[in-house]
Amino acid sequence: MLCRRVAKGRVLTLTRLRGGDRPRTPRLFPFLQRRLFVLLIDGMIRKLKAIEDAHSLEVTQFESRIGELKRDLGKTASSMLKANEAKTAKPSEMRRLKRKVKSGEGSTVCAIEQAKEAVHTEYHTRLARMADSLDSLGVVHARDLALAGVEGRMHEDGEAPPSPRAEEATLSACRAESVDAEGDFDRIFAGLKSECVPPPSSGEFEGQEPIAEEGGDDVVPNSEGVIGEGEAPRVEDD
Repeated sequence: MLCRRVAKGRVLTLTRLRGGDRPRTPRLFPFLQRRLFVLLIDGMIRKLKAIEDAHSLEVTQFESRIGELKRDLGKTASSMLKANEAKTAKPSEMRRLKRKVKSGEGSTVCAIEQAKEAVHTEYHTRLARMADSLDSLGVVHARDLALAGVEGRMHEDGEAPPSPRAEEATLSACRAESVDAEGDFDRIFAGLKSECVPPPSSGEFEGQEPIAEEGGDDVVPNSEGVIGEGEAPRVEDD
């Protein structure tokens, strides 16, 4: 006997053929064949559905992955476009800056030339001021030498020589007055001589001719009547 299990727990019993024996139920074979065929088809359909479900799940996963890849590709493309735009913008910016520099070279050169001229003018002005100051100092030195000569002659006439401190104070006062007077050395010199020369007596200059000094100052007679070489004339105080 040959037993086969069929769907839903049914057991199909078949008689094994031996030799020339015939089956006891010959009409049962077509029905069994159809039933087996239907069962096989149902199993295949179920397998195909399971495969289809698995494939649909994989397709869904692939679609989601493809969407992510598309988004990443879009971001990469946008970043590449931005980088390309930046690369193209840099040369254009450099060209624009070069044109700007070339256009501004003329004005820059003019400004530099003007600044140089101003510096040269100021330098020459300062040099002229320094030369004037040196000339003024030379004149002051000459006046000091003349004053020293006058004082030396006074000492020779028999007057008591002043002390070194008095001479130093007199010279410092003279220099201060020369600075305050802003170059009016003639007036300073006349004042110094009036301080150094003693007032003459009334009968000392009788019978002597007056000696005129340049600049229209007062006429003062000489005690000896003759002006020596290198001597300065004496001027009365106003």
